[in-house]
Amino acid sequence: MLDTLYWPGGLAPKAVTLRPAGVAVIGPVSLSGRTQVLRSDAGYWEIVASGIPVGGAADVGAWRAFLTSMEGGARGAYVPAWDYEQAPWVSAGGRSANILADKSFTASFYFTGGYGFYNPPIRVYLNGAHSLGATTIAVTVTTAGTIRAGMVFGLLSERVHVIREKLSATSWSIWPPLRRDYPTAIRCEFAFPTLKAILAAPSGGELGLAYGRYGSVDATFRELV
Repeated sequence: MLDTLYWPGGLAPKAVTLRPAGVAVIGPVSLSGRTQVLRSDAGYWEIVASGIPVGGAADVGAWRAFLTSMEGGARGAYVPAWDYEQAPWVSAGGRSANILADKSFTASFYFTGGYGFYNPPIRVYLNGAHSLGATTIAVTVTTAGTIRAGMVFGLLSERVHVIREKLSATSWSIWPPLRRDYPTAIRCEFAFPTLKAILAAPSGGELGLAYGRYGSVDATFRELV
């Protein structure tokens, strides 16, 4: 697999579906009128990004470059889940009211471009080592609003999980199972979770331009597992 791509900045869909897929396989209807259902141990995510507005030379170029670089599904990308409105923000007002300034280096130095380290507004971490395939995790909550079942978080910018059940304030049942082993103190990214994914179909993401100037894109991305 080639190096993973990043989502083109400035482009975002009007609607997003975060779809659990591959969890169950349903057989044909039998003579009795019943069907057999087989449950998978894991399954995978699909992100359906609908109505991505693409207008103007810069956006058209950015999308075309991104789409061709994905090579019809041969190359993966970090696809945002766009679920920040459901995140457990510390204060009212959503994302814009909770974003914090970047942190600087010691003695207040920043990177050459004037940027510092990302300063997450929501600070939740895995508490201790966790193993591949785990469906229950223990967490340390440093700074966060109310965390509920159904909330989505990311790990290492490549995996997305949903809280199926809050067993306690610091113990959650999650889906899908952990995709790898994790060491201590990995941050659970609620504000901007991203999924490492490929195009679900080689023809996905096609852009048709009205009057050669603007259009919208629908694309489905499948978790790379």
